Amino acid sequence: MQNVELCATISSMKVEIREINKTEWEFVASFDAKDLEEAKAEVLKSMAPSVKIAGFRQGKAPMNLVESQVNQMRLIQDMADYLAKNKLLPEVESKTLAVIGGAEGLSMDKFVPNQEMTMKLKTDVVPNFKLPDWKKLKIKTTLVEPTAKEIDAEVEKILKSRANPKPADRAAKAGDMAVIDFVGKKDGEAFENGSAENYQLELGSNTFIEGFEDGVIGHKPGDEFELKLNFPKNYFDTKLAGAKVVFEVKLKKVLEMETPKLTDDIAKGFGAKSVEDFKDLIKNHLNQSKKEQAEKKLIDDFLMEMDKKAKIDLPEKLVKSNYEQFMNSTRENLERQGLTMEGVARMQGWSDKEAKERYETDALKTLRSQLILIQLANDLEIKPKDEEVQANYQYLLKQHEYSNKGRKQGQKKMPAKLDKKSKLWEDLARQSVLGRTYSMILNEYGGNDKKK
Repeated sequence: MQNVELCATISSMKVEIREINKTEWEFVASFDAKDLEEAKAEVLKSMAPSVKIAGFRQGKAPMNLVESQVNQMRLIQDMADYLAKNKLLPEVESKTLAVIGGAEGLSMDKFVPNQEMTMKLKTDVVPNFKLPDWKKLKIKTTLVEPTAKEIDAEVEKILKSRANPKPADRAAKAGDMAVIDFVGKKDGEAFENGSAENYQLELGSNTFIEGFEDGVIGHKPGDEFELKLNFPKNYFDTKLAGAKVVFEVKLKKVLEMETPKLTDDIAKGFGAKSVEDFKDLIKNHLNQSKKEQAEKKLIDDFLMEMDKKAKIDLPEKLVKSNYEQFMNSTRENLERQGLTMEGVARMQGWSDKEAKERYETDALKTLRSQLILIQLANDLEIKPKDEEVQANYQYLLKQHEYSNKGRKQGQKKMPAKLDKKSKLWEDLARQSVLGRTYSMILNEYGGNDKKK
């Protein structure tokens, strides 16, 4: 065990840092009479409202009487918790990039009433690390103007969304909307989620499994037929992956989709003044999309280059917990889309081992990128702006109020102003810092200006 440094900050507290290994440190904090007096006063103040003393309203009794009525062991423990939270942990956090586990490894080593207290905190940490010169990386980005062909394709796509369905008494063809009833069967039994009535299927959209839409093409309204097909081997539902199935189909209607011609009147329906104005709006939309894609690539390239040259020591506990959080978040995002992680792996053709390795790699990359950004923000002394944090909170507040409209009375309300000591303030402050760090990177490498 190596003693790294001795420091005296935050009141008269002294902290000795002992490096057990690169990512496990022990902090030994010594508090004197002044610290103990402050801690006792604050703890007793918080206890007073719950202590009943004859002749006094609750919370109004002198502190010496309150002290005489409370459990002394609890008082000492609460004093230790106060000193750890308000003095030791801020000092520990100032010496490292991240502390893993907070005060979980805290223990009291020595206590002399009204004179001194010594406590130890053994914890995993991410030490501060040296970054390469962030302004000298060989990365660049180019913003490409949308082409006339891209603009026309986007216009056509939007116009198709306003297409008018017109019944057609003929055989179905690609581009038509087919209204069908169908029942999917495996081994003679209908399978789950394989049947529907009056389903509108755009032929040629590749919405259904291979062969289904082609099998409908050529049939006329009123036709009833069977489609013998195979589900893909990598289909997300293991019960159907690679299975031979039969779809019993009835084509009820064929709708020919008439795409309207772009005119000034049609353009006005989309909020534009004219055809040219509409195309300008589309161009601006595509420009914004290309800009966002270019900026994302620039940030990804920046972090990749920084990661190549940064030596980051990571505690195994952090790597493991980050992986679990990454997996939970990924699973929840996929479930919202009606997918599963196992299903996605099958669709990609990954074995269980390959899927685990890919997710571990992605989780670690995300963690290292976050730490690089935090270290860079610290090096550049980027601090959160109160007005920005409060503005972001007001935005969340409006979203919360909107989502609660129509709910029962008594729904818990968020406070009108955010408390700086709250966890949410910390989260929003971090977002503020990282957002400004992103902006500095983009400005330095010309992500907003270079066009082709």
